[in-house]
Formats: sequence, structure tokens, C-alpha cells
Amino acid sequence: MFGTAVLRSQVNNQSQVKSAFMFQKHVILISASILLGACATPQNTLLVEDELARLDTKIGGLEISLAERFESVCSNNLAQIERDLSTRLKVDLTKKLAEAEKAASRVKRDLKDLRAQCNTETLDDKLLLGAVEDVTFIDEEITLEARIDSGAETSSVGVYALTQFERDGKGWVRYKLVNLKKAPWLEHRIRDDVRIKSRVEGFTDERYEIRMDIKVGSKVYRRQVFNLANRKNFDYQALLGRSFLRDVAIVDVSVEHQLKRKRSGK
Repeated sequence: MFGTAVLRSQVNNQSQVKSAFMFQKHVILISASILLGACATPQNTLLVEDELARLDTKIGGLEISLAERFESVCSNNLAQIERDLSTRLKVDLTKKLAEAEKAASRVKRDLKDLRAQCNTETLDDKLLLGAVEDVTFIDEEITLEARIDSGAETSSVGVYALTQFERDGKGWVRYKLVNLKKAPWLEHRIRDDVRIKSRVEGFTDERYEIRMDIKVGSKVYRRQVFNLANRKNFDYQALLGRSFLRDVAIVDVSVEHQLKRKRSGK
């Protein structure tokens, strides 16, 4: 904008000068015409015509000089404008580049801090779990793959050869976690019996609830409620539902075995 204003000013000045010369030329011609009319002698006429020719030649030279000067001034101004714009652009680009580098540095630092926070087993004392995790049943001395399902209210574990019996007037269950003849029998006191409606088949299944001690990652959770189910048609023998996950874990369903990934640094 500054360079354009200067150029416009130069053009206006040159136009004014040229107009002044043209005005003077017209005045001289008019004056000469008046003189010729007043002094209409052959000798005077020749003198006036010679003077007019001389003045016309002089004015023509001035016009050429003015045009050349005008062109020179315009060229110089354009060159200066280009230099000024180039300098300003370089300064602006340098500032923008420095700001972008600072912003990129902040983003890298924030990402590094975020990775450091996420590269731990817990977030704000909560487990970071994937869609599938290993769960160790402490008393039973067995580790099973469990589906992490926040859509299910209670946790469950698949058992084999389940039978119910009484001991000291209390209800108990006997079962196996491995479907082998030599697998150990396990016994637990019944906490409750519940009715579970299948979201897929739609039927209602009556199950026994017991309390079990489990280990997830490096943490031990005592007396967690599990219902005993026939999970032979499911992909995973165990399931952790909302009753366990609530206030305990955050689930990232996009990955599996998140705890193993963190321990291995992946």
C-alpha cells in the first residue's frame, strides 16, 4: 500500500508538470497569433514564425526529457517497492516460521507427557484395559482370558460339572474351571442366585453368584462377584462386567491385552 501511494504521487506530479508545459505552449501560440494579427508585416511575421518554431522545438525536447525522467522515476520506485515488499515478506515469514516451530515444540512436549502418562498400568489409580485381558483367579490358581464388557452388569466365569449342595445349612456349589477328568474340584459358598437374560438368544438363565479373589495386571481385587455360567458357546471363558469395572477401570475397546502391551513397551 505504501509503495502504491508513492507511485501514484509520482505519477500525479509528472502529470501536473506535463500539463503546465502544454499550457505554456498553448499560451505562447495564442500570444503569437495575436502578435501576428497586430503586426501583420512580412518581416515581423517571419520573426514570429521563427520564434514559434524555436519554442516548439524546445518544448518538444522538454516533453521528451520529461517522459524519460518519468519512466526513470517509475522504474526506480517499482524497484524500491519490490525491495521493500521482499524485505517485509522475509521478516513476516521468519516470524511465522519461528511461531510455528514454537507451536510444534509445545505439541511434541505435550505428546511426550501424554505418552508418559499413558505408558503406565493405571490412569488416576484406574486400570487401563483393552477389550480382552488376562484375569488370574487367585484361590483357583488359574489365569483365563476375559472379555471386558461394560455392557454386562455382572462378571461371570464359565464352569464345568456344576452341582449345588448344602453345608451347615448354607448353599454351596462345586465345579471345575477346566473340562478335564483330572482337573481339581472347586467349592464356593453361594452368595445369591440371579436371573440373567441373554442379549442374543433372549432367554433367561438362572445362575449362582459367588465371590472370588482375582488379580488383574499387578492389582489384587478381593471378593469380586461372579456368576457361574455355561460359556462353552462364547469366545472367552470369563467376562468382567460393570460391577467390577465401575470406579476401577477405563476400557479402550480398540485394542486387546492392553496390560501386556504396556508391560512390553508396545
